[in-house]
Amino acid sequence: MTNELLTLTMKLLRYNDELMKRFEHTKETGKDPDFFVEVKPFVDEVKKWNDQWLEHVTVWVKQERPRQLYMNQIESTHNHLEQISVQAFYSSSSKKRFIDASKSIEFVLKTIIQKLSE
Repeated sequence: MTNELLTLTMKLLRYNDELMKRFEHTKETGKDPDFFVEVKPFVDEVKKWNDQWLEHVTVWVKQERPRQLYMNQIESTHNHLEQISVQAFYSSSSKKRFIDASKSIEFVLKTIIQKLSE
């Protein structure tokens, strides 16, 4: 269970990094991709892993009760990742909002990795 959660958490962290790069590229080019060709398949993939992660991390938080890590942070991380997986593709997305969400995701995921490694 812990190894699977660690794997999923690291996968989401990589997605978060990829989304930041994709967002920066979209902002530079100003071109929005085709929704059904590029956006939807990628968003569906992220959602699949994000939902699996939420199931595992919810069980882990309830069992282990890690210090300074709460369910509202977990739920926010899940929601933020879903949101930025779409926003990264569109040049009209707010840069500040995107970066804030990405940093929040990174903080929570790295905290979970740290707690799992203790």
